[in-house]
Amino acid sequence: MKYKKVLLIAGLVFISLMYFSPVLALEIKDYPTINNITLPPNPSLSQYIIYIFNLCLNIGVLLGVFVLIFGGFQFFFSRGEIGKVESSKRIIVRSLAGLVVLLGAISILSFINGQTGGNIGTSAADHVNGIVVLQKNAEGGTDDEIWWGQDISLVDPEVTSIKQWISKSDELPRILVYPEPDFKGVPTVIVNGSTSGIGAGKSIVFEWNRGGVYLYDQTNFLMQRRTKPLILTASSPSLGSAGFSDVIKSVKVMQPQKFAGDPDEPLGYGAILFTESDYRGQCTWVIDYVSDLKDPNGQQNLNPADKNKGIGNDKVSSVFVFRYRTKDGQPVVGEPEQAVTFYNAAICTERGAQWNPVKNELMPGKCDYADFFQNGDLSKNCGNMSSILSINMGEKSLVLLRDKKNGQCQLFQKSGATSCISTVKYGYAYKPDVVDLRPFSFTLFPFDTIQSAK
Repeated sequence: MKYKKVLLIAGLVFISLMYFSPVLALEIKDYPTINNITLPPNPSLSQYIIYIFNLCLNIGVLLGVFVLIFGGFQFFFSRGEIGKVESSKRIIVRSLAGLVVLLGAISILSFINGQTGGNIGTSAADHVNGIVVLQKNAEGGTDDEIWWGQDISLVDPEVTSIKQWISKSDELPRILVYPEPDFKGVPTVIVNGSTSGIGAGKSIVFEWNRGGVYLYDQTNFLMQRRTKPLILTASSPSLGSAGFSDVIKSVKVMQPQKFAGDPDEPLGYGAILFTESDYRGQCTWVIDYVSDLKDPNGQQNLNPADKNKGIGNDKVSSVFVFRYRTKDGQPVVGEPEQAVTFYNAAICTERGAQWNPVKNELMPGKCDYADFFQNGDLSKNCGNMSSILSINMGEKSLVLLRDKKNGQCQLFQKSGATSCISTVKYGYAYKPDVVDLRPFSFTLFPFDTIQSAK
């Protein structure tokens, strides 16, 4: 019963704060900062809710400390009385648990606030990225300048237009304005530098130019069933966990920009797309833009079985993201650690030259290959070598093998001290008893092992 009364009183206090805060706002000009949150002179209802929620968290921590002290005094003066000892223990344990929850909530909110650069709708002063919008002044004076730097699910009805783009176009090239709340409908693109009006009842997505692999559920880099693209900076063995399995129709690989003062060029991004989870099934690769996965873009998204087609829409289930060093914006290739040699026998040995009765020529027992981002095969690049059973490779390369029959793929990278990959023979892309079900085509990628592991 006591706890019900406490909860009732706390609820009444919270409702009172919510009800009377607009009245208090008419008198208060400078609001105290709570958990790095400061209200502008004419805050909206959503800003009040966020501010009061943080205020209640701090009040809760203060009350928790008082309850903890009270429990400690009760325990100290219990004089061994079992009832008081047990009661004081319960008070101490519950107050500690409450403090842990409250402090954890404050820490998480402070971290999120720091990561996003501030809260939605905060004052425009002292921000270094995002945009500045104009919001009507409740007292009829000059419009207030409000900062935005993250997605907005519902635009405040008092917001009129964009005044300034704090971020440069290479950092924030555009924003998407959806006609309905919660990112619904077909968005309007507003490019950096425009001072277009926005309008109430809409929603905003910030399309930051951050490096990574962007996956879209519609062609031409649009979204329909979800609010925004899935952005990967690390590999994903199953897109189902993010609700993106078998819905991808276009892919954009955004390469990070080098800014003035950076000592080194940033590592490039690349993506290998698989039709099954755990990097299995048919596959393709992208290092640029593919607006429709049904169609190839040069060597990218090329279907080896039909070079006029891509991997297809609504088929991607896992994505391997790799990083590679760049120079002047181009991949660094040709280093000794990137060398790759294919062998027709296990343990990186040659079985000896074999005679090809169809073409009346000898087939080699090994093949050196160094063409990166190119889809090669045994007949075109390796003198009709019979098959690939092992690979000698450096630690700065990735090798993607495909069988000739079904286009099943298997990805290899150096693991451990040895540079010889002898597991090709035991992979699912090699079945010696089935015609053409063995590695035939391949693609070589540069690879930075340290950065890609992050």
